[in-house]
Amino acid sequence: MKQHIIGIRSATGTRLRYALAAGAICSLTIAPLTQAFGDNEAANPNTSNATNDNAQEQMQEAIASTKKEIVYTYADANGNTTRTQVNDTLTNPSGASLLDDASTLTDIEGNDNDQTYSQNGTNLVWSADGDEVSYKGSPTESTPITMKVSYTLDGNAISAEQLAGKSGRVTIRFDYENTSWNMCDVNGTQEKVYTPFACISTLLLSNDHFTNIETENGKVIDDGSNSVAVGFALPSLQESLGVSEDDYEIPSYFEITADATDFQLDGSYTIATTELFSDINTDSLNMDDIDSAQSGLQQGMDALLSGTDALAAGLLQLASGAQALDSGTQSLHAGASALQEGAAALPSGTQQLAEGASNLAEGASALEGATDQLNSGTQALASGTASLSDGIQALQGNDNAGLQQTSIAAAALQSGLGKLASGTQALIDELDANTSRLYGAGNAASAAASSAGDAKSNAQSALTTLQALKDSGTLSQDEERQVDDAISALTSTKASANSAQVAAESAQDNIDSAMQSISSTGDLGAGLRSTQSDLSSAASDASDLATNVSSAYDTAGTLADSASKVSSGSSELAESASSITSGISRLSNGAASVSSASSQLAASATPLYKALCQLSGGTETLASSTPLLANGLQSAYEGSVALSSGLSTFQSEGIQKIVDALGDAEAAKARLNAVSEEATAYDNFSGKAAGTQGTVRFVFKTAAIEAGN
Repeated sequence: MKQHIIGIRSATGTRLRYALAAGAICSLTIAPLTQAFGDNEAANPNTSNATNDNAQEQMQEAIASTKKEIVYTYADANGNTTRTQVNDTLTNPSGASLLDDASTLTDIEGNDNDQTYSQNGTNLVWSADGDEVSYKGSPTESTPITMKVSYTLDGNAISAEQLAGKSGRVTIRFDYENTSWNMCDVNGTQEKVYTPFACISTLLLSNDHFTNIETENGKVIDDGSNSVAVGFALPSLQESLGVSEDDYEIPSYFEITADATDFQLDGSYTIATTELFSDINTDSLNMDDIDSAQSGLQQGMDALLSGTDALAAGLLQLASGAQALDSGTQSLHAGASALQEGAAALPSGTQQLAEGASNLAEGASALEGATDQLNSGTQALASGTASLSDGIQALQGNDNAGLQQTSIAAAALQSGLGKLASGTQALIDELDANTSRLYGAGNAASAAASSAGDAKSNAQSALTTLQALKDSGTLSQDEERQVDDAISALTSTKASANSAQVAAESAQDNIDSAMQSISSTGDLGAGLRSTQSDLSSAASDASDLATNVSSAYDTAGTLADSASKVSSGSSELAESASSITSGISRLSNGAASVSSASSQLAASATPLYKALCQLSGGTETLASSTPLLANGLQSAYEGSVALSSGLSTFQSEGIQKIVDALGDAEAAKARLNAVSEEATAYDNFSGKAAGTQGTVRFVFKTAAIEAGN
């Protein structure tokens, strides 16, 4: 009759499979998940040589350190490997300056920028400076454990992609393959003994999408909102122990069956370890006390099951943190998209601002040159006007012959003076208008510089938060990719915002320069107003002269001479007025460009700022979800601590006495010893230095299945 010492449905009662699952989880602890599926930023290591005697002595001291290795495998929803990364940690209890190591990894990167290494083949020497060393790299060989995930819907096979969004009775099956084995001596015979990996898989199932959940070789814990399915398998242990499946079946798969509505799954985590079977002592077994063995086995199961509930609570809290993390990632993605749109408009405004600032500078320069010429013309005009006034006064008291001709000249002079006064007033008005326009452009450029500065500051703040989050190692591969995209967008935005700020500040400097030129024409403006008043007065006097004079030949000569001076000053004034009008025109165009570009820059900065705010919201959500993850991990760890005493009881009173149930006790003991030796011997994946103790765990993460994808 076929019996299941491990592997009956969870609905039939508590059996050894629960104990094995919980015990294996305990031996793992959940701590590795704090590092899982998140690459830390690292600098490419530099090589260094250590050849002196002191270095060699320190290296020898460090040989007794422990190498802890975690192999992360990323897989699609069907279990097909897409990427593998190995994280290694070398402990340094002696505080040695150098640590001896060996590794077959490629693309090795230290997690600490200050820690470098020298390499000779597969031998490494790390510069530790008294600290432990952590690094990552890519493996050169396949993992000894592989996993496949298959799905059925209402009894029919279906792919993960096709299953998304479907409803019905769904079965998810995990099959594990063990390819690590050695030929071992078992009671004088060479037998094939596999490395005894215990594989523990966990899935978070939302109760909104899954009901009536059952497991094969697993257990389900329900908190009302979510359910955690935990399953285990011991691939190839059946062969190693030489047990026929007709007598006993040791599970090599884990299966979940449930009623699904709008199927979607966050993916799964699987941990594989040999720690459950290492250091088993079969020599102390009492072969005559089978009843006692069964009792001890039950006690071990009870203790382990008690701890399983605490562990499940931690996993559920961990799931809550993961959901918050996912929400933050969505906000981050949306914010990054908006950020890219806002950043795209920024360079255009920056370019226009730079061109406007250039025009402004040219206009200010032309205005400054014209101002000098205008000052000279104004002085000549003022001198001529004064002489003209004196001549007119003298002429009014003289009735010399030829006054009629002078009267005609005075009338013409009056007309010219009137036009000159009118032109001077127009020039004054133009200066006043452009002064106001420059003030407006200055305010716009100042606002644009401020907006660009704020955008740059916010971008830097978001960059710092995202980089810290990435370094925390709590992100999945997809989440990390989105964070990388956001970091790239932020880096580009920061550069654009910096360019915009520089352009705006340059425009502000040019505006300040132009304002100084305008300020220097302030005295000119006052002089123009005085001259314009004198011109108006002279024109009035000339009018009186034309009406009232009777004869003024001699004085007419003075008048003619004064009129000549006025004419000369007027001509120079006209030329300078033309130049200053040209300068003012360019200044006006520059001010208009600066004002327009500043407005465009400010308009670009507004959605950019909103995008940064949205991005900041996403990073805050991500940051706030990290403590939830940490709390969940802590609770899970505390649950695993509660399991430790149960594991001890299970190993001493449980697994070691499975031998009694196998019939041929001596043969079973020999095989179990061989299995335990294989478990103890498998202490690294990518190599370690001679004399270094090692531990290795394999962590698999399958991709999510999302409806609508």
